Amino acid sequence: MYHIFYSIVHRYRTSNKKGIIGESLAGLFVVETFLLQPALFDFYIAMDPSLWWNSHFLVDNAAGLLDTFPERETRLWFAGSDAKDIFPYTRSLEQALVSNENVYLRWKYSDEPQEQHHTIFRATKEKALIWTFNDSLVGSPMDR
Repeated sequence: MYHIFYSIVHRYRTSNKKGIIGESLAGLFVVETFLLQPALFDFYIAMDPSLWWNSHFLVDNAAGLLDTFPERETRLWFAGSDAKDIFPYTRSLEQALVSNENVYLRWKYSDEPQEQHHTIFRATKEKALIWTFNDSLVGSPMDR
């Protein structure tokens, strides 16, 4: 992964912050990377992540994975639509985050029952980016 970062930094004007955004299966990749390799990116955005995959392993193990997070600021914004195979797991992930008291983690869950799986990205991308790049969150309490 680091060779990709190297290539990007040398080809484009960048800052020292790295982030990833995805929806559906790409959202699953975002959450999986967030939970298993939290130091890889500074911010993570996932719309309707397919957390049902692998018998919802990530959600079932989120509490333990969150306990091993590094001591560095990380942001997670995620949303769930009305998709019956997704919203129970996005809400369960929210509960795991509520129970975790990591002072370095800033996160927000956007429950979007009025959206469908095929509409959630377009409906939520702006609020996700505004929240994620809001520098006033640095040093503030979690925005839940």
